[in-house]
Amino acid sequence: AVHLLLGAIAALNDDSETAILHFELGLKQEPEMTALMNNLAWSLSHANPPQNERALRLAQAAVAANVDNPEFLDTRGEILLRLGRWREAVADLERALPQARANRRIHRSLATAYTELGQVELAENHRQLAESLK
Repeated sequence: AVHLLLGAIAALNDDSETAILHFELGLKQEPEMTALMNNLAWSLSHANPPQNERALRLAQAAVAANVDNPEFLDTRGEILLRLGRWREAVADLERALPQARANRRIHRSLATAYTELGQVELAENHRQLAESLK
């Protein structure tokens, strides 16, 4: 739990290297802790350079252990978006959305995915929702 907290603090301070270090150390001690898997996945996907394939494996494990957790679905959806897997990204982000309606980032991500899928009207709806949440 200490590494989860220290990693979260580092992530909030945009220190992905330290966040990744703590999340990895935490997972060595608690390999089944889904919050660590999810946060490590998010940090890896936002690292420079991003490690999206590894992040996706971790996100998939977190979702498999807790299929209805909107934060885990959001993380996996964002990683899928970064990998250009638009349909899969939409599925996860739409499942996460009911519990995160006021999340601008999810709406922006859905707008991107729907644009790539040629769903102009849905993309515009999510763009407008994202703008309205400023």
